[in-house]
Amino acid sequence: MEPIFQRGKNIWNPSLFRNLLNKLWHATLEMATEGLKGIPEFTQKIFYPSTLGSFRDSMPSGELTVMIHKEPGEAPREIRLKNMFPFMTLQDIKIATFIELQKNEIALPEFMYLCVHGSEKGKTFRSNTMSIDYTWNMPSSQSTAAFMQYIPWDLATGSKPIDSRFVESTGQRKLVSIVNRERITIEDAFFKKNITNAREKLKEIPELHVYLYKNVLAAIPGASPPSEKDWNGRLYPFFPYLSAANDTPTADQKAAANRMAVAFSRRQQFLMRLETLLDDSVPLIPMTRESNFFVLRGQR
Repeated sequence: MEPIFQRGKNIWNPSLFRNLLNKLWHATLEMATEGLKGIPEFTQKIFYPSTLGSFRDSMPSGELTVMIHKEPGEAPREIRLKNMFPFMTLQDIKIATFIELQKNEIALPEFMYLCVHGSEKGKTFRSNTMSIDYTWNMPSSQSTAAFMQYIPWDLATGSKPIDSRFVESTGQRKLVSIVNRERITIEDAFFKKNITNAREKLKEIPELHVYLYKNVLAAIPGASPPSEKDWNGRLYPFFPYLSAANDTPTADQKAAANRMAVAFSRRQQFLMRLETLLDDSVPLIPMTRESNFFVLRGQR
């Protein structure tokens, strides 16, 4: 291509400049046309929205089954978390369980191991569990594989050896990075991201299991408190936000849990009101094109 300014001469070349502008214009127009292809469908949804039938399409019952484990060898107690919605988070499951357990300080979120015993309902990992609201990022593990951990009772009682993935031979904690998943929605976690690595798409959420720190600590035989090596190899995998030196509820942790419980309850009540309107088939006033324009332009 010839230069717009001819070399050695300060002479303006208008025809080349026009050709360049023409090419830029056509390229920009082509890019804009590609971007506009999806606009008709988008505007159709804005001006002619469809009525929502329910907030719970992926979990119609609105209930989650949680098994509370208290002692080794003892059958867990079943509780049901009601009025749950798929767009609630994994942390919300812990908060709802905290409320169901009368906001007892032993059930603070940091002192609760929330897991599944199987990838789907009716199946188990045998002697393993998988944490729900976090996972561990081991250098040797595959990123697509679900991270398995022993059943807490097996590690605590000594029927399984200390988990060497988390503790050095000296007893010091290994540097293992944690992946926090508490902000992921229930729907995303189980039905879209498939965090349990189910072979087929889940139709319902498997039973959830909860182990409380106080009960797992009490199951460790021998002197109390346990040694640093025992703590890091038997408790740390399940309670990553605690340590041997800081394993009692603090005032800040209690206050934070109570604030989250209040916020959760209020949000839950509001969602239940909306869900009741949908369940009762209350006729809703359809949005017109004019009303949509009013919303888009903003009130003046």
